[in-house]
Amino acid sequence: MLVRLPSFTPTPDIPFGGDVTSSGVNTPDNNIENYIDTVDIFSAGTLTGSTTITNANVLNFCNANSASFTVTLPLASSVTTAALRFKKIDTSINTITLQCAGTDVIENPFGALTTPTSTSYLMRFPDEEVTIYPISSGVYRIISRYVNHRFRVRAFKTVNQNVLNGQTLIFESDSGTIGYDLNNNFASNTYTCPVSGFYLVGSNAQFAPGSSAEMFLALRRNGTVYGLLGASQITTSSAKVGGFVEVFCSAGDTLQVEVNSIGNTRTVEAGTSLTFCTYSYLGYSFV
Repeated sequence: MLVRLPSFTPTPDIPFGGDVTSSGVNTPDNNIENYIDTVDIFSAGTLTGSTTITNANVLNFCNANSASFTVTLPLASSVTTAALRFKKIDTSINTITLQCAGTDVIENPFGALTTPTSTSYLMRFPDEEVTIYPISSGVYRIISRYVNHRFRVRAFKTVNQNVLNGQTLIFESDSGTIGYDLNNNFASNTYTCPVSGFYLVGSNAQFAPGSSAEMFLALRRNGTVYGLLGASQITTSSAKVGGFVEVFCSAGDTLQVEVNSIGNTRTVEAGTSLTFCTYSYLGYSFV
């Protein structure tokens, strides 16, 4: 159950807050004080498929467990009494698209890299919440957003791996050595990106004592080297090589870590804290 506040005209530049002036606090705060005396009931419900909502649907629990779907928003000009809130309650990687009606737009949506407005907003993550509010006729603004994404993996080795002179090998994660991969995105030594966005990839390799060699760790995106994670001219002693690379990927892109030796054969030592790689989703944009 939600409380509805009587309608008022939103102020475009100050959706909640007001300006402090010499004569006191400007609208809309004065309006808010005046309309908090009326109570109505708005609907709260669960959405499981594509639908069009009205301004009465202020609290929407979205379950995309079966498939991705689209929620068409009411015209911003018709939403004058409450913000619209959406929460993704399933744990799948299916998405929910909040689609504007008519010529409406969402101002500065998370996910827009270059454009100040968009006609839609994409919910990707389990437990994600977003609240939108009309700041003027035809324009919604995201006033709050919560994301608890689970897209991260730590894969490590339990069996030593030899890297021959001049050989390039894909970093091997032995069976059962994958940590906190809640969405099962890592398999066959490959991380498959579940959603578009920036990813941070890190890796460390511990090399057993041996003949001097130049060792490299590199990141592959879709089978092609994207960037260098680390390089070192190691001596006969035990040595570590590692580093981090940030990369933008589209949903379905694959990421791998490769190991390369020049000069002599060296052995990559196993151990959860010795040789590992991590894949972490950072987000779509830094707006």
